Amino acid sequence: MRLAHVAGPLILALVLTMTAHAATPLPWPDTPAARAAAEARIAHLQQLLESEPSATLVLRQWCATYHLAADPRIVAKPVRGTPRPPPESVRRNLALRPGEAVGYRRVHLLCGAHILSDAENWYVPDRLTPAMNAALDHSDTPFGLAVRSLHFKRRTLSSDRLWSPASAGGGMAAPDHVLRNEGLLIIDGGVPIAQVIENYTAAILGAAP
Repeated sequence: MRLAHVAGPLILALVLTMTAHAATPLPWPDTPAARAAAEARIAHLQQLLESEPSATLVLRQWCATYHLAADPRIVAKPVRGTPRPPPESVRRNLALRPGEAVGYRRVHLLCGAHILSDAENWYVPDRLTPAMNAALDHSDTPFGLAVRSLHFKRRTLSSDRLWSPASAGGGMAAPDHVLRNEGLLIIDGGVPIAQVIENYTAAILGAAP
């Protein structure tokens, strides 16, 4: 009987784990052509993200282009947990005044069932409108869409490919994250409103061509 009581939670945990990973892309064939295509796809996404202030808008178009879901809408699903204090570099980049509050948001950006990005965001609520803050606190609206009326610009702080299909060992088994971007969002007058760290998952590859 003790074993049965232990097995129940273990089976439930296994089912939840399998469900959490059910949205990973279909395996690509391990061929030179497929590796080159995957490499090009990651490079193309990196280029688009560096040219557009809003990662959300890039992902929405990406989702539509590669047919990742019937509805290419991007949803921000909050990742619950203790807010992570901003590192000193973030506080410096945001030019925080003494006592100025910092908001924190960690979300999974989804297109349909696919988690495309695991993103952390430190932002300054006092530099946003009450409606924007309410949307960030109480809705699944991505940050870029919530504050888009501010017409923010993006300063790329870093952009790193975490996986190279063309040269990686282990076939076409991709890691959880294939691309990481860090950026500072700035409005008119050079005022920073947020710093983001975006980890893009292997789900962005979609299906093989």
